[in-house]
Amino acid sequence: MATTEEQLKALKAVGFEPAATEARKRLIISIEGEEGTGKNNLAFTAPSPIAVLSFDVGLEGVVEKFVTGRGMVADTPVPTKEIMVREYSMPITQTANPDFDYAGTWAEFTKMYRAALAARVRTMIWDTATEVHELLRMLRFKRLTQVMPHNYGPVNAEYRGLLREAYDSHTNLILLHKMRPEYVNDKSTGRKERAGFRDTGHNVQVVLKTFREDTEDGSLFSVKVLKCRQNAQINGKVYEGGMCSFPWLAVDVLEGSGLEDWE
Repeated sequence: MATTEEQLKALKAVGFEPAATEARKRLIISIEGEEGTGKNNLAFTAPSPIAVLSFDVGLEGVVEKFVTGRGMVADTPVPTKEIMVREYSMPITQTANPDFDYAGTWAEFTKMYRAALAARVRTMIWDTATEVHELLRMLRFKRLTQVMPHNYGPVNAEYRGLLREAYDSHTNLILLHKMRPEYVNDKSTGRKERAGFRDTGHNVQVVLKTFREDTEDGSLFSVKVLKCRQNAQINGKVYEGGMCSFPWLAVDVLEGSGLEDWE
């Protein structure tokens, strides 16, 4: 019977490599939540430089605080961040607009995404990943509805492939998601669910949901960990106020890291 050393040598000979001994200090995160619950604020507490691919209008009134360092979030001064933005404007329709260049926009989006990863920016934000997925569906299907489930295989594989590119990088990827009404058997449940790629939860390391509670003393922002692949012990944990920030989450997600690794 072969010794352990001989077995390992045989595995290396056919292309196996030793497993990494340390996790990369970068996270792939999905953030979902209703409008006005602080998704952008939370994302901008991530390490900079930050590159944003924006299809949404949610940046205005938020990004300025972090660029200038003049503002407050949860009674805490916001840290100054280096933020670069590429904005897109896509028609809000259920079927493809013949006057909009979906192919050109998708090609430019993927080029910018890969350029940011190659530049090793600390953080990349898709604002929103919901609209990124809609852009891809419009390009491939020419519509957002009435598409048979079995046709989604190639599109889902293409989208999943982009997410996996971030795993090979040193860049945090933050996917912001809108919410939509939830239906079961064509009947509304009265609840909301994440809008966009349905398998997002299986393809990221952490799934978060933001909340806002308005009181006489002001608004309390919080974020709940719905799923954490690295540290299941924080599943269900809620971070409020000044703790509702990327660094405080990250040190719990990646054990052994410190706040200085995420600032």
